[in-house]
Amino acid sequence: CCSLTYNSNLYQKNMYILARLELLIHNSSNPIIKEYINEQRTNRERHVSDKPLNSETKNNSLDNPVDRTQSLLAQSQEFLKNALEIEGKTVGIIGLDNIGTRLTELCIGLFGAKVLAYDPYLTEEQIVARGAEPVTFTELLLSSDFVSVNCPLTAETRGMINSEALTQMKSSAYFVTTARGGIHDEAALVHALETGKIRGAGVDVWVDEPPSTDHALIGMDNVILTMHTAGITEEARRSAGIWAADQWAAIWRGEKPPRLINPEAWPLYKSRFRETFL
Repeated sequence: CCSLTYNSNLYQKNMYILARLELLIHNSSNPIIKEYINEQRTNRERHVSDKPLNSETKNNSLDNPVDRTQSLLAQSQEFLKNALEIEGKTVGIIGLDNIGTRLTELCIGLFGAKVLAYDPYLTEEQIVARGAEPVTFTELLLSSDFVSVNCPLTAETRGMINSEALTQMKSSAYFVTTARGGIHDEAALVHALETGKIRGAGVDVWVDEPPSTDHALIGMDNVILTMHTAGITEEARRSAGIWAADQWAAIWRGEKPPRLINPEAWPLYKSRFRETFL
């Protein structure tokens, strides 16, 4: 165990971790977890009470990890009033490529959820082989407790989650997007959240990134927001670089890369490659 000095980096990290733990196990029935959290909260409050407050401390709340944590907890506790578990629920996935397929595996394997999928570029047999139940776009919206967008932004998908689509969702449902900004209509999403058309949302992508500080979604009690950073990890960055390098290496060997956006161009490229290098 180590002693923490006020405003140290380690203390701030622990405050943040504790806050996140409290969010995750807010309603936990596990007595061991509850005892641990209560003990840590008591230690935190004792530590804070031992720190004298001066005008600088009071006025500089943005630099105060205690104030940040209390603000985070207040917002999150409000959000958790409407929280649902994924276990046993129905998750609808729009776009069942690599990410959608992996999400299907996690939802079924970890939570025993039922997964519906809409992907017009896959056959029903392919969707079933990836673990999901094929449905129409409308069926997915009507039946899902969680709707997750995992398709690319194209002329076809731009604005597909509009007012009409959000109205078709259950009033108890959550909308989640980690795909690209522009697939969902931001103004329509704000209206759906404000009027109770849907229960809540998780948004990682925006039309303008980063969004303006006065964006209507920021500060809403029933929304969790990230700034297109939800999937950024050391491993993810490394994997992205490896995937890109592998595909370029395959191209220079004359092999068709697995994630080719315009496959119709491949025959002509292959012919030119053969003429130039072989």
